[in-house]
Amino acid sequence: MFVDYAEEVEFGKDQEVIKEGDGSGDETMYFYIVKSGRCKFTQKGQGDIGGCGPGDSFGELALLSNCPRAATVTATEKCKMYQVDRSTFRFMMKEAAIHQTEEVMEFLQKLDILANLDDAQMEVVASAVIAQDFRAGEKVFSEGDEGNIFYMIQSGSVAVRTIKPGMDDVRIMAGNYF
Repeated sequence: MFVDYAEEVEFGKDQEVIKEGDGSGDETMYFYIVKSGRCKFTQKGQGDIGGCGPGDSFGELALLSNCPRAATVTATEKCKMYQVDRSTFRFMMKEAAIHQTEEVMEFLQKLDILANLDDAQMEVVASAVIAQDFRAGEKVFSEGDEGNIFYMIQSGSVAVRTIKPGMDDVRIMAGNYF
């Protein structure tokens, strides 16, 4: 959806992309993704507060919260960016949230441990789900850690290794939980 609505724009070296204080309800405000080049972020009274480069994005806070721009963004070299206007950005965020909730609900309905929940209860569980990605070989937690998170495997698998002698390692596959 983003690809369909994004417009490619260019900014020259030292050109302002966003000016601190602008906006707050202005429909011509944009969300940006940097394709090439670099930018710096500055705020009055604090000076340089960071920067960004290819693959980074900025401008979403003012679009989502209807508040003025929190910083000035200036191209430190020639930049190519993708921009999306406020109404399109907000529409895309709403659609993405709906799609994500539908995906979570579909996954949760397949788990036997949640089979007795009605739709309202399932929605409560779905609203509490936080997706988290782990790279192959990355540790989820260690034996002896406090067990205060319920994990559900959407894709991939988890190797469970124990330090207790005589106990076998186990592999938990997608669609299961621990």
